[in-house]
Amino acid sequence: MGGGNPFHHHQDLNRLNEAWTRPETIIVQDPMFTATAQRADIVLPASTSVERNDLAGNRRMDVILAMQQAIEPLGEARSDYAIFDLIAGKLGVGPAFNEGRNEMGWLRHLYEGTRQDSKARFGVDLPEFDAFWQAGFAEVPVTDDHVYLADFRADPEGAALATESGRIVLGSATLARLAYDDCPSHPAWIAPDEWLGAARHDDEFHLMSNQPAGRLHSQLETGPASMADKRNGREQVSIHPEDALRLGLTDGHIARLWNGRGACLATVRTSASVRQGFWSCRPAHGSRLRGIRGWICRATPMC
Repeated sequence: MGGGNPFHHHQDLNRLNEAWTRPETIIVQDPMFTATAQRADIVLPASTSVERNDLAGNRRMDVILAMQQAIEPLGEARSDYAIFDLIAGKLGVGPAFNEGRNEMGWLRHLYEGTRQDSKARFGVDLPEFDAFWQAGFAEVPVTDDHVYLADFRADPEGAALATESGRIVLGSATLARLAYDDCPSHPAWIAPDEWLGAARHDDEFHLMSNQPAGRLHSQLETGPASMADKRNGREQVSIHPEDALRLGLTDGHIARLWNGRGACLATVRTSASVRQGFWSCRPAHGSRLRGIRGWICRATPMC
């Protein structure tokens, strides 16, 4: 796999960990030695975006960006394209894979396809590839004053939506007939198994997972900016001073946060800005306690 780290963002790491035991061989392609890469049988070191040439853009951007290589790949790292080109060559299907194009050849080919589409559909001439690459970007056609569902608004019958009624559905007759316990026929609040209102005991806390300031998700987990935000080599967890006193925790303590699915260790940081009954933390990289929003957990001092 490449471009993902499920042991960082999967909702149920215990389930994923069990599934991970089933394949005979797991190959991970990644620039970072993530929790997923650490569990691989084979790791193919991929280059980062500054070590290769590429194109950047999406349907909401008004430009195509030229991502120009800044440095050569470090160590044995290779771009995703180079890795698969080498594998294809070993398998004897190199020409069928690369079609006679190198990295820049493919970027030129893909950009030219976009130029042709822009001219055919919108009558807009984008610059030729060499001019685009030198400038670093090319402006693309955009729609001014876009109206969502404009065709439907203008003609509800002739431009019906792909719903059971052809219109915007606020209450679904189909879902009402099916009567699913976890999917009502209309928008509704369904209390999750774990949320603030589910805490039943004084030693149960609501864990809030904030976006870390020192990194983007698991990328550059061990980089200087990420490590500077840690304490004693561990993620910091914030707790109200009164809750910390009640649990026998002090600022700088190592605490074990745990629930029925797993546990992690974190360094305690007391802060009056955290609501009582809450922990605020980005659980440890690859920890089975990782949650999307809030989980009920307990904590005990370790040292």
